[in-house]
Amino acid sequence: DIFACVLNYLRYGSIDLPVTVPKSMFDREINSVEGAINQESLPKSPIPFFMPKANLNERVATLEDRMSAMNARMEAQWVG
Repeated sequence: DIFACVLNYLRYGSIDLPVTVPKSMFDREINSVEGAINQESLPKSPIPFFMPKANLNERVATLEDRMSAMNARMEAQWVG
């Protein structure tokens, strides 16, 4: 699905397109989405909606670490 590829590109900053998604269609969609979404068009919020990719990747890694720790605690409760 092209839109799923666009979301992954926006999340990670790069993507390996599946053979079922033509690059020309992906490029057209990503240009459309990036053109429609820009910092000026977003409402002002104390929580940034779009962050630089480095910050976003750092936050995703932090959330993944927290989820792993939470899963470990839950498993320990069920086992112990």
